[in-house]
Amino acid sequence: MPDSTRISAHDILSVPLNRPERLFPSNAAKARREFKSLARIWHPDHNADTNAHAVFSHLKTLYEVAKARLENGAWQGRGSTLLRTPTGRAFRLRHLARAPFELGEMLLADSVVAYRLKPEHAEPFEHAREAIARLRFADAGMEREMAPRLPRPRRTFETADGEHVLVLEKTPDLIRLADIVEHCGGAIDSRHAAWIIGCCLSLACYLGWAGVAHNAISTDTLFVSPQRHTAALLGGWWHAAPLGGPWLTAPRSTVDVTPVDLLAARSGDVRVDLACIRALGRTVLGDPGGALLRDERILPRPLADWLTLPSSGDALTDYDDWQRALTDAFGPRRFVPWPLSAGDIYR
Repeated sequence: MPDSTRISAHDILSVPLNRPERLFPSNAAKARREFKSLARIWHPDHNADTNAHAVFSHLKTLYEVAKARLENGAWQGRGSTLLRTPTGRAFRLRHLARAPFELGEMLLADSVVAYRLKPEHAEPFEHAREAIARLRFADAGMEREMAPRLPRPRRTFETADGEHVLVLEKTPDLIRLADIVEHCGGAIDSRHAAWIIGCCLSLACYLGWAGVAHNAISTDTLFVSPQRHTAALLGGWWHAAPLGGPWLTAPRSTVDVTPVDLLAARSGDVRVDLACIRALGRTVLGDPGGALLRDERILPRPLADWLTLPSSGDALTDYDDWQRALTDAFGPRRFVPWPLSAGDIYR
């Protein structure tokens, strides 16, 4: 953890109340010592800083959340989780972060991300395995291009508690996009949002060719590499459906942005993914509804128009339109470095 004497008021107040893992360690005794150390420094009776009252109150709340999570096993930061199979075989996963999702829990490590689905979600789990197994490529060139952007199962198994576990490979530089947005205070630079949206549209073009609707493209399911400007769609495959085939489930993030007629049909349709990509773009720019993006001081008009107007309904057309919008907004394409690593996010 950071040196307590060097943590500023801004550092503490910027820690969201639902993310005490950013400030406290995953050991209860060490977390208590860290709290006491910080409390001594920031107690209003001993600190004349005008922010002392606010910092001390924020610290107390953060610590209470941290203590509760450590007591009930809901810690979402670095830690270690032991998973046992019904035969007694054990897998210990040392993770950088953990987070709940609509069907269970995600555990994120350097080289894998594991999804634990609750026992009652056996059907979506099998659905995900089948959807991933059906992914195909036209030739070796397409495979080289697209395989790193798609899930690669390392193992699947059931735990002794009846949970269903899907372990996917990932490179250490891939970071869950939701964690990046949170780290950046709720919005990222439009130049980085631009290539992330482009990656999503490239994936949508592939999925359309492969005959699959993912149905859950979001900041929770997309993982990105700031260094390599690439992305991988690792989560959410339990929601996937063949184009024209029925949905099993859909997350709230998809339901909220899908046109009513597509919701009523509940069948695999590329238009659902295209709506999700536009919503993802607005979300990473800090304005899920899109109203503020119309201000040209926030976002160039060509990008705002693309993000707030309806999709063409065709992935290739949307991709081409997005590329034209980027050129109109920023000029000739160029690589903009983003010095952000997994170590910065999962401290």
